[in-house]
Amino acid sequence: VNALPPGRHATGMEIYLMALPTDKDAMQLAKIENAELAEGNGDAAKAADKRTQTLLNILGNMQQNAKITESTDFAEYLFNAGKGGGIQMRRVAQAPFFVLRGASMPAVLVEMGFLTEKKEARLLAAKAYQERMATAIAAGIEKYLTNN
Repeated sequence: VNALPPGRHATGMEIYLMALPTDKDAMQLAKIENAELAEGNGDAAKAADKRTQTLLNILGNMQQNAKITESTDFAEYLFNAGKGGGIQMRRVAQAPFFVLRGASMPAVLVEMGFLTEKKEARLLAAKAYQERMATAIAAGIEKYLTNN
């Protein structure tokens, strides 16, 4: 689940794949979440930021890697299945998330929505909406596997 800084607003599902960031927002989100993995304490947070920079350097050298192409295709299947399932789909973006590092298969991070938006937070808490999201994601996975 996603969250925004105070004063920023957004709704919908986002899908990220491990690659050079597509925009400043994607990079900022990756830095925040990577720092949270380090539990936010001073030295660990600095180390997480350094690891993010290291990942950016590595990714710059492997941008043509087949896994990025496969992950992009996978993300597009998920995105289209979400739209077809009536989920508000925001975007597919790229950012260096630690949770995606080292994957030997297509890998994406799905941010289900924004808890900072009250209306969306209520939707995310509703079992029917959770089931609709799960069904859409499962359909995207199934279609990707069928076609690849």
